[in-house]
Amino acid sequence: MYAAITHHEDVEYQHDVKYFKAEEVALSESLKEYISRIIKIHRLREVRVLTGFTRLEAPEPEVDEQSHIVKLKCSSGEKWLPAVEINGEGVFIELNKEKINQWMQIETVKSRSDKYEECYAAYCQKKGWENFKPRNAEYVLLHTLSHMLIKEMSMQSGYSSSALHERIYSSENMCGILIYTGAADKEGSLGGLVELGGMNKFLPLLKGALENGLTCTTDPECFMKNPTSERLNGAACHSCTMISETACENGNRLLDRALVVPVPEHEEMGYFRELVRDLCGIQV
Repeated sequence: MYAAITHHEDVEYQHDVKYFKAEEVALSESLKEYISRIIKIHRLREVRVLTGFTRLEAPEPEVDEQSHIVKLKCSSGEKWLPAVEINGEGVFIELNKEKINQWMQIETVKSRSDKYEECYAAYCQKKGWENFKPRNAEYVLLHTLSHMLIKEMSMQSGYSSSALHERIYSSENMCGILIYTGAADKEGSLGGLVELGGMNKFLPLLKGALENGLTCTTDPECFMKNPTSERLNGAACHSCTMISETACENGNRLLDRALVVPVPEHEEMGYFRELVRDLCGIQV
């Protein structure tokens, strides 16, 4: 999916516009240092397949074999699974990989990143999850930014936060987030979400998300929290960054607004620290 979005102008990804249609947005100069691309997805299709059931905890999206999932079994031996097609729209945001690499070299960010990798590895081993993908500060930044944008989008697009979904792309070759919505009983949505990808609406959207991330009603308790193997979040709670678990790809784990915006005691870690000053007019 990442390749289809980032190479949407290639002929091989334009053969079926009924299910996929994308349009790149011209970036504002103020965003180019932090964001490399914004792409409006006018049409997309997601196929959801039910493979089994789990209780209490959400499954890890990157782990294929998980011991705590009860798989569907069919006594007749039929080799099929129930599935549904979701048609909708979305907005794709790719962060500047060069800027990310520079940001990851900051000593406090590097220390925080190592802490997340260590805690996440311990968490997965405790759960018995194998072949899990390591999670560092880059993933936490993308995941937290996605939640902050979803909260703001739900207020501006008319969708509830539970109706929006996310997909985080984080690796050596990927650094982006896809926020989308859709429905199985119709051929798409009405365009309210995709229009938020235009610069005239995205700038106020991002400004509001960053401003809201600066403070939390549970501060100072919220911004003083650090990730542990039992609680895979830093400065994050239901008042500031957590959303409906049905909308989150990772069960509201691996969230930390201190990596997105400057918060007290962690001012130097915020990826958008200078943008908060320039776009929001707030000096921290």
